[in-house]
Amino acid sequence: MEFQPSEFAKFAIIVSLANFLNERRDQIRSFLTLLKSLAFIGLPTIFIFKQPDLGTALVVLTIWFGMATIAGARWQHLGLIFASGVLLFSIAWHTPILKDYQKQRLTIFLHPEQDRRDTGYHLRQSEIAVGSGGITGQGYEHGLQANGHFIPEQQTDFIFTIVGEEGGLLGCCVLVGLYMILLQRCISILIRNDDLLGRLLVAGVVSLLTFHVVVNIGMTIGVMPVTGVPLPFFSYGLSALIIAWHRWAWCSVSR
Repeated sequence: MEFQPSEFAKFAIIVSLANFLNERRDQIRSFLTLLKSLAFIGLPTIFIFKQPDLGTALVVLTIWFGMATIAGARWQHLGLIFASGVLLFSIAWHTPILKDYQKQRLTIFLHPEQDRRDTGYHLRQSEIAVGSGGITGQGYEHGLQANGHFIPEQQTDFIFTIVGEEGGLLGCCVLVGLYMILLQRCISILIRNDDLLGRLLVAGVVSLLTFHVVVNIGMTIGVMPVTGVPLPFFSYGLSALIIAWHRWAWCSVSR
């Protein structure tokens, strides 16, 4: 039995950060308080990044940004922290902090023609699978790329390629439509909720789900860098599935 602590860490961060921001609702427009909230997630983010798991670390930062915004942080402060993050990333790019394969993923995303047989293999095979589905797809369990196992991790990170190949454009639209309905329901709960703690919990869930859906689907069709994040409620993985249902339960409770 495999266990992925980072999935449970996302859930714990949403709950604990919501409580932290709720208790400091009158101080959140202070830059010092905002920095304290960022430091609050610092230790788990560092541990996750050291695995190394850059994708999940970015998920945690996205959760923080969404919840800080709903808590009432100043846009100027958020913009300053974002700019600082970009600067730190550029420094990390020229140091051993970022692993070579992480740099290669970004390089291949910008220049996919450079290495189609090694680092760019995932992206190339994914694009072929999704494109070959056409409008209606090749039919359930009839995908040539899927059955030939040409797509690495097709049951987890690249599962959307199966939808594109076997279900075609129509299947992709149905799946994306279901995610849009789910996110719309969460946002509706967030807007109608008068309790700040409840709104923060839902904001964390919305931020997390949006990041996962956009990045996972985006990387399979070549509009986002390849990052190891699962597709919620769909990718294989018990840890991710259990926590995904718990997040939806938090939205329902917050309602």
